[in-house]
Amino acid sequence: AITAIRFCIDGDLVAAASHNGSIYLYKVSRDGFSYKKHGKITGGQLLSHLDWDESSEYMQTCSTDYNINFWNANSNRMEKVGSILREKVWVNQTCPVGWAVAGLWNNHNYHDDTTISSVNVSQNLDLVASGDTAGYVRLTRYPTINPKAEFQESKLTSNEVSAMKFFYDDSYLVATSGFEGGIFKFRIL
Repeated sequence: AITAIRFCIDGDLVAAASHNGSIYLYKVSRDGFSYKKHGKITGGQLLSHLDWDESSEYMQTCSTDYNINFWNANSNRMEKVGSILREKVWVNQTCPVGWAVAGLWNNHNYHDDTTISSVNVSQNLDLVASGDTAGYVRLTRYPTINPKAEFQESKLTSNEVSAMKFFYDDSYLVATSGFEGGIFKFRIL
């Protein structure tokens, strides 16, 4: 099953992450009407999230057991030393683990222990929204490195917040709950 599809920033490549642990790369041409297989990267873990960096050279993925891996799209290989990519800016941070979102985990101000299920960073790179398995949506400053970071929260559902996305102009945030099928829209002031 395909779990994430992302275009690189210039739109020349599209990557599809799958539950079989592979990333399928396609070259895009004719204004998006033609796709040609460009490569396949196999990592072996069930992938759940995928992000491109600003240069369209690297991707980061998160597996279903919250392992983060980095991939070179030019060589179709995994980067063995992920720390060299620590300062990379990701076009659309959706991976719930990583250096810039480490403060979302085990935050001392949360009511309970929580597992982050979805993340999205605003277009201005100043806010990060996170959803968890307990049904909370939290809005925090980005990057969020400190586990004592302050946040605004709202309890949406009794189940997992499965996805979230800021509007193109950061005026709204949309969140969905997986099991209940709810769609929630928040105005960002």
